[in-house]
Amino acid sequence: MYLTTCVGTHFVNVYNPPFTGATTPSISVPFPSGSVCTSAVLPLPNNQLAVGTFSVGWYIYQLPLSSSSAPIAHVTTPARVGGFAVDSSGNLAVSDNGNSKIDIFAPPFSSSSTFSVQFASGSRPYTLGLDPSGKLFVGNCSSHTVTVYTPPFTNSTTPSATISPAGTPCSEGIGVDAAGNLYVGDFTTSNVYVYNPPYSNSSLPVTTIAGGPSGTNEPAGFAFDRFGNVYIENYGAATITAFTPPLSASSVPLFTMPTETQPFGMSFGP
Repeated sequence: MYLTTCVGTHFVNVYNPPFTGATTPSISVPFPSGSVCTSAVLPLPNNQLAVGTFSVGWYIYQLPLSSSSAPIAHVTTPARVGGFAVDSSGNLAVSDNGNSKIDIFAPPFSSSSTFSVQFASGSRPYTLGLDPSGKLFVGNCSSHTVTVYTPPFTNSTTPSATISPAGTPCSEGIGVDAAGNLYVGDFTTSNVYVYNPPYSNSSLPVTTIAGGPSGTNEPAGFAFDRFGNVYIENYGAATITAFTPPLSASSVPLFTMPTETQPFGMSFGP
């Protein structure tokens, strides 16, 4: 598991399975320059790792990581990265949180990489997800929505569906599992909403997990291991909670793992 935290002691922490409530990082990678809020992390093809920040763009590392790893590339656009998603061809979607855009970058990536496609998202996009068909899901905090986009993507792409969770939540953390189910974290109430496909403007959650008793606290993102277990990063509690699917209103965590500081980016990979 790769984990980034907002202004923690390290830039990226690597955790090796099996995971428990007592798991600690096996590798901690230092900041490339100065302490910044890291916001996203995602393994890429060719044994690379993308790491996003809230102020200075994103970095590419070669895997495997070590405690002395340094980035092989630094892309400064967008400066404020909310999340990543990569498709089967290696194209990288980056949410531009500062300008409410989605930027698509084609590989190979270097410090001079520029986006090949850019289209509008909802207001203040954060985490991204892809379903098995390649549809892109975007969690938009300020517009309180999850927008769904159908490929192929162009500069004029618009949502094929806009999902509006109940109330006015900050839909900051989202995740899409291997079956295409959508998980939405409400940063305001700490609730977690689960949706099943197909998606439309009238989609409603099939499950709601109340924040607090379940261990969720300002859920900022989701990741899924090879067994289908659901991992939720809790920004408010500085923890990771793991659940066995299918989730229900009475779900309780398999375990709760403390993190260095507030987690803001999590993924599984090599």
